[in-house]
Amino acid sequence: MDSVLFNIFIFLTAACVVVPLASLFKLGSVLGYLTAGIVIGPFGLGLIGDAEKVMHFAEFGVMMRLFLIGLELDPALLWRLRKSILGLGSLQVILTSMAFMLIGLALGYSWQMSLTAGMALPLAAVVGITLLMQLVGVSPAMGTFIAGAVLANSEYRHTLQTDIEPFKGLLLGLFFISVGMGMDFQLFAEAPL
Repeated sequence: MDSVLFNIFIFLTAACVVVPLASLFKLGSVLGYLTAGIVIGPFGLGLIGDAEKVMHFAEFGVMMRLFLIGLELDPALLWRLRKSILGLGSLQVILTSMAFMLIGLALGYSWQMSLTAGMALPLAAVVGITLLMQLVGVSPAMGTFIAGAVLANSEYRHTLQTDIEPFKGLLLGLFFISVGMGMDFQLFAEAPL
């Protein structure tokens, strides 16, 4: 049986049984959610087979958490700290450029070539990180974080927090259950560290 309603029932039942047991033994709810995922997942009882499909939905919980964190930010404070943030960021780029330039000089390249590479590599790293974030699907989460930050001082802040609060724990629980579902202990046994 692989209906959505059945899967929801399995998730909620597993969470309602395993998380209180984990709390009873002072293990914490996150470990309880992970254990529930291991038990119901494809490498446990196999009650829910497609852990990856569930993980995509479960990432919504993380996005909601980032949205709430963004709501807690104070854009006015960020604006006051902009000089420090930009100053330190610029200093990092300059020091990194100099380090790459010195490496180029040590390898025997001309100072012009070393300077050019030294200035390009830190910027390429920034672009590369951005591309990597998009490839692994981090951008939606970052978008929700930014949306929360934008709405932090709006008149809707408290309404949004109140509306999302009941679902926050549920969605984060779903995320940790799906992480547990993806744990393949047979693979760990076959290829230990």
